[in-house]
Formats: sequence, C-alpha cells, structure tokens
Amino acid sequence: MVLVILHAGLGKTGSSSIQAGLAAQRDLLADHGVFYPDFGVSRIPGHWALGILWRAEMDPGENAPMLRRLSDLGPPEQLEQVVRARLAEAVARAKAHGSGGFVLLSDENLINARDGLGLRRLAAVLEQLGADLQVLAYARPDVELFPSLVQQHLKVFGRALDQRVRSHAPKVAELRALFGTRLRLRIAAREAWVGGDVVSDFQAWVAEVAGRPLPALAPMARVNQSIPAAGCALLQELSRGGQVTQGEFATLRSAMMDSVPALAAPNLTLPQGWRARIIAKGGRAWNAVVAQSAHPPEVKARLTYPEVPGPDLIQADEITAAEIQAWVASGADPSYLRRLEDWAADQGRRGLVALIRRLAEPVPTPVPLAAPLVAASVPLVILHAGLPKTGSSSVQAGLGRQRAQLAAGGVIYPALDPDPICDRIPGHWALGALWRAAMRPESEAHLIRRLGALGEAETLPARIESAVVAAIAQARNHGPDGVVILSDEHLAFANAATGCQRLSDLIAEQGARVQVLAYARPDPALFPSHFQEELKTFGRPVPLHNLTHAPMVARLRDRFGAVRLRIFAPQALRGGDVACDLWDWIGRLAGRTLPELAPMPRQNLSIPAPGCALMQRLSDEGDVTADEAAFFHLRWSMIQSRDAIAAPRLALPEGWEARIMARGHKAWNALLETAEVDPDLRSSLRLTPGGSAYPFTSAEIRAWIASQWDPAYNRALDGWITAHGAPWAPVALEFLRRF
Repeated sequence: MVLVILHAGLGKTGSSSIQAGLAAQRDLLADHGVFYPDFGVSRIPGHWALGILWRAEMDPGENAPMLRRLSDLGPPEQLEQVVRARLAEAVARAKAHGSGGFVLLSDENLINARDGLGLRRLAAVLEQLGADLQVLAYARPDVELFPSLVQQHLKVFGRALDQRVRSHAPKVAELRALFGTRLRLRIAAREAWVGGDVVSDFQAWVAEVAGRPLPALAPMARVNQSIPAAGCALLQELSRGGQVTQGEFATLRSAMMDSVPALAAPNLTLPQGWRARIIAKGGRAWNAVVAQSAHPPEVKARLTYPEVPGPDLIQADEITAAEIQAWVASGADPSYLRRLEDWAADQGRRGLVALIRRLAEPVPTPVPLAAPLVAASVPLVILHAGLPKTGSSSVQAGLGRQRAQLAAGGVIYPALDPDPICDRIPGHWALGALWRAAMRPESEAHLIRRLGALGEAETLPARIESAVVAAIAQARNHGPDGVVILSDEHLAFANAATGCQRLSDLIAEQGARVQVLAYARPDPALFPSHFQEELKTFGRPVPLHNLTHAPMVARLRDRFGAVRLRIFAPQALRGGDVACDLWDWIGRLAGRTLPELAPMPRQNLSIPAPGCALMQRLSDEGDVTADEAAFFHLRWSMIQSRDAIAAPRLALPEGWEARIMARGHKAWNALLETAEVDPDLRSSLRLTPGGSAYPFTSAEIRAWIASQWDPAYNRALDGWITAHGAPWAPVALEFLRRF
C-alpha cells in the first residue's frame, strides 16, 4: 500500500506557511519520492480543492467561492473528476517510485465540512486507490488561539463581536473519532516545535511518520498574514462607521499585511485577567488534548495549564462582545495611519495614499477613531426599515411574542398603542401616524383605515411620539446598554419623508443614538414574491416593470444618512434565517450580549400559485369590491391551509430571470457593493445581464398568473374550509363556490 500523509490543518496553526513552502519546492520533493499534488489552482498552495468531493452536500453559499476559485480546473460538472484523477496520479507516482514513495496532502477546510463528511469522503477515495492514510494535526493552546482568532476575524470581516472563547479540543475529538490511532497530534507552540519553527517541525514530523529523511529543503519564507493591533482597531472602526467600500476595505487590509515588517506595531495581546477566564472556560479540555499529543513528558508538562481552577475559584464566564470590542479599540493609534501613508507613498501606491488621507480627515462619527469603543452612555435605537418581502413579518411576530422577556434584559420592543389592533399586527406600522398628512388615499387606504381604528386622527401622532419617548426612557433606565428596537415596512415609502424626519428629530431630542438597518432582496427573487403579495392584498398584480429595492435604499439613505445594509438571501443570512441574522446583527451593533430569543416560528403569509390565480380572477370579475369580507376570509383560508394543501408558489417563467437581470443588474450590483456581505459571498450574489432589457407588460404578468389556475386546488380548499367549520366558513365557501 502507498502511504498518504494528510495534514488536517486546524485554524491558526501555521498551515499557510507549511503549504507555501511545500508548493514552492514541489519538483524537488517529487524527485525524492514525496508527491505534493498540484491541483492547478493559481495562488492557492494548499489542497482546499479537495472540498469538491463533498460539493453535492454544500449549500449555495459554500459552493460559490469554491467553484469560482476552481475555475482553472474546468467546468463545474468536471471538477470532481479532475480532482479524483489528480489524486490517483499522485498515488500512482508514489507507487512507481518504489520503496519510500509517499503522497503528502494539506488542507484546513476538510475538518470544517459538516459532521466530518469531507474527511470521510477523502478517506474513502484514498482507500479505493489502495492508500495507507495517516493523519497529522496541530492544535493551538486556547490562550494563544483566542487573540489570533479575533485578529483573523477583524482582518476578514472588520468585526470580531461574535468571537467567544473557542478551543481546538472539539476538532481534535472529531478527528480522533474519525481516524482513531491513525491520527497523530502535536501542539502548535514554539516550546514544542523542532527549532522553534512550525515548518521545521512539520518536516521533522513527516520524516518520522514516513520512516525516512526528507530531501534537504531550501529555507522557506513564512507566510504571515496577520495585521497589528493598531490595524485591527482601524478595520473595526471602518466597519462600524461605513466609511469605506468593500473594495477599499480589502485594499487597505492588503496594505497592512504587506507593510507589517516595515511598521513597528504590536499584535493583539490578551488584557490582564483574561488568561484565567479562558483557562477556566476550557482548560480541562485543553489538558486532555495535551495528554493525547505526541510529545515527550517534559514537553507536555510545559504545555499543560497548571492553574485550571476548580468550580469555586474563577467563574468560567464568556468574554462578551462589548469587552472584545473595547479591547480591540484600545489599540487605536492615529500615528499608525500616518506611518501607513508614508509606507504607501514609498511604494508608489498613489490610490492607497489618497484613500488613507481621506480616512484621516475629520468625519462626523459618534466615536473618534482614537477613543476606546466602549458602550455609550445613551440608549441605542435600532430602526429596522423592513423592505418588502425580506422577512419582516416573521421578525416582528417573534419579537412581539417575547416583548416582556426582552424588556427584562434591557431590549425594548414597544407596543406603540394599547389598542387591540396592535395585538394582531406586531410591527410598528403605527409610526405612519407621524406622516399621515402626507398619505395618498388611493395608495394608503388600508393603512389610513387601520390607523383610524386607533383613535382620533388629531391626537394619534402625539400618542405615538409619547410611546417612542417612553420606550427610550425605559431603555435608559435599564442602564447604558439599553436598546430600543422599532420595526416598520413603511419607512422607505415615497410619502414617508416627513414622518421619518419627525422620528429622527424625536430620537435626537431624547439624546439617543440611532442605527438604521435594512435588508435588500435580489431582484429575480423579489419579482415573483412581490406579485404574490399584491395578489394576496389587492387581488390584482401591480405591473412594476423594474422591480428592485435599490430606490428604497436610496430613499432611506437620503432621509437617515448612514444605513446599515445586508442582503436577504439564504446563503448570506446567519444560519440561513433572517431572525437569527438580525438578532446577531443588533447584538454586534449594540456591543453587548442580547437576551436569548426563544425559537421564532416563521410567519409565512404567502398564498400558493393557484391561489394567486384565484385572487386575480375574483378581482377581474369585480367580486372583491362587492364583498370584501368574503375576499378576506378566503385569503385567510389559503394562508392557514397552505401546509395542508400542497401547491406550488409562483415561479418565474423561462427567460424572465435574464430579462430582470438585464433590466436592473447595474442598480443591484451597486447596492451590493454597499452591503455588509462576506467577501466570499459577494460574487455569488452579483447579477450579470443575460437577455434583452425590455419591460414586462401588464398582459404578460396577468397571463403568467392566470396560467397557474387549477380547479383541483379550489376543490381542495373547499374541503379544508368545510372540515374546519370556522364561524366565517359559510361566507368564504359561498364566495369560493362561484368559481
């Protein structure tokens, strides 16, 4: 059997340096029977291309960056075949070399594949090729891993607020469960490395496992992609303040990494007292890892945490987001920005010099760059401007159900009016009272009618303002980290400008800070969802030919200045869920740990495609205006019965997605550049033109919806209403049976 040594590189253990050195001397190694395969991907010395072996189980967010980077290897449908072929070629070359030939693989992403799937798939492929697999891994001590992970997160995303105490211990346990005695473990710490260097240590370790010496390798340059503490503070402030585009952020980050040898600045180091807290949290698990490692007893003794406390000594509390944020901000150093500018000028990078000078100019930010970023002493108001079809109803319903529990933790989601109508509508559409005078009766009739149910039109704005003031006072009474959340879908409407100004002034008068949040949905996904909503509400599709969230975002920015924007798409949402994503987002902006939310059932108020066709037919024949109560009951029956009656949702006809992208891709892509999106996802969310950009006619849209007509759905809905026997069932059934 041919020996295959797999380096399963856990994060922050020097894997990049190891891989860069091996790739640079691939030919020399092959001459001596050590085969480090080349998967043909430029600029990537590691073997993350092995991830293609479990591509079928990935979600689109995982797939997109991998497919983009693997484009050198050929079309997506051929990638797995190419990777398998190159693995087979490496094993065959090792076998042909004779005694002592072996294959060396190295990747950090295999261990991250869900439930060890990536490692199991690779092991199965190698077993088919007749390989004897041995697995090597380094684990880094928790106390050293913590600041390195925070620094990495700041470098990649500009924020570190979701980094808590983490450990390599669970990953080691997973590797141990998968490979048993085939796993060999060492510790990523200078006192444990041969020569105090990870690359030298790795060479010696591989030689030990292979049972023969490796060729004498030339000195390997270390790949250090860290940025100093002052740079971390700068990236955090830029991310919070929205002062740079994603492209500018990447340019500045790259310059910081390039200039590290030239600029004297320390890396992040743990504040006093944090070491004990980290050890209290995970010291016992770490010591178990050390005990399993392949080191002599005297080295293990140096790597073991001797001061692991008992349960009554040091509390093993998490290090909070606010603490981490303040710690990073304490490294802020305006002189670092000046030194970085000098370095860029010496390198002849005029564009970078201009960017740095722009950043150095005074800007009206709530916290100066040089000041520690600690929780402010005034309440924070989060204004969630729920653009249409971005999950706002689910978020609002969940927050409304947990209003009392949240308030106990200093998060105020107010009921703006005690009227019972607010119990059925958990969002803050009552804010519309602040701009009621500007409403157009023909377009806002339903909102005016609902506001009328709350009381006299003359007194309503004052009552809503009083409720907002009371919510801010309640947050202030809780303490300096009090938060108020307001959520409404109408803030971006064209006629809401006066009310938005009144709301902004009101918040400022109370001495509160404000952050405006919004999600935007990609145009092709927004298009059918919009028409489904129009049909449900009005019974007729409104022919908006160039449907996009871009104008709404522009209006919000005109009214509120800075607007924090994220993308509403499964691959871009934390956990694939908008409520989880928004809650995490608010916590990071507030710089605190929020009260834990109970699971939120999704409030899906859509109706299926045949129901859309039925709504349109009712509207066409004039029955909606004749009996609005019956229309409402029938619509509500469709929503309630959706889980019991299987029926498809509206989907775009063939060719329409290309027309939508051709019509609005530039506006969407411009919007995407201003959104808070992980860099690896940005390309997968970008739209490209693919057809003629002619508008959709009313006739086309009506014909599309009418094509969903299905009499069988009517019969199924009739049966469901009859079986449930609600008080309104006779009205809905009489209405339905006309068709």
